[in-house]
Amino acid sequence: MPPANDRSVCLGIFVLGQLLLLVMSNATSVLHDLHAHLSRTAGGEAERLAPGWTGKEGHAWQASQALAALGNRWGELTGQTQGWSLFAPGVSAECVFPAVRLLRDVPADSAAAIAGRLLPLAADDPLATLTLYQIGRGGDEPMMPAAAEDWLSDNEPRDIDAFFRIGDFRLRRFEGALALVLTESPDESPESRASRWRGEIAKFVSSHSANIHAYLRWRSAQLPGGTDARQVILLMRRFHITEPEEPSLWQGPFVMPVARWQPRASWSADYGQVEMFNPVTRRFEGVLK
Repeated sequence: MPPANDRSVCLGIFVLGQLLLLVMSNATSVLHDLHAHLSRTAGGEAERLAPGWTGKEGHAWQASQALAALGNRWGELTGQTQGWSLFAPGVSAECVFPAVRLLRDVPADSAAAIAGRLLPLAADDPLATLTLYQIGRGGDEPMMPAAAEDWLSDNEPRDIDAFFRIGDFRLRRFEGALALVLTESPDESPESRASRWRGEIAKFVSSHSANIHAYLRWRSAQLPGGTDARQVILLMRRFHITEPEEPSLWQGPFVMPVARWQPRASWSADYGQVEMFNPVTRRFEGVLK
């Protein structure tokens, strides 16, 4: 072992390195996260203080990059990387809550619904037509689709302007993992947005299929009439938090279906139990495992 004096020197270097790491990593992270905001609101002032900063050029920007890289190397060397933040900067402007929609009717494009509509064509007399019509409509079940029932998450505040959360931490953690943020861009056409959302939904449902299935089964078992539902649809309710100068604090909710589970449907072994919603065609589609 090295002498006590050498150990003290090594410890001192380590402590000093840690202090510099905290200052450099967090300071450069804040500056880089604020770069876009400074470019919009204080670009002139930033340019006067650090020429080239708004364009990610110049000595000041290069120095901040070098300090960030040095801090990252030290963090990796000591196993204490600083790639984290608590609440700021980088706070998201979108808040998403999952919800569940229950439907008691058979999907119009399902094989059962199509067969029920075509069944009376097999009759050869009026009495047989009426009989097959009753069979096709499912006995005493209503012909008209049942009204959709949307059930909000227990985690979503009923008064979005005044609420206080306490408890249900595990629910928040699980639903947070199922939250899909489908953002909108003002310079994006509706067709381009739908196409982009389709890719995001497909990736989300494919990678979270088992958790989505478990969540929809659990929620439908909890809700009144949920065990009788033929369709259990996962919705994303998105609230957009506006800029401080805006008159309203938030916009929304913007509701978008992303997945569907049909408890009574049977699928081939190649497909998962959960279907994805396609915003382009406005239909649900099967997802390969």
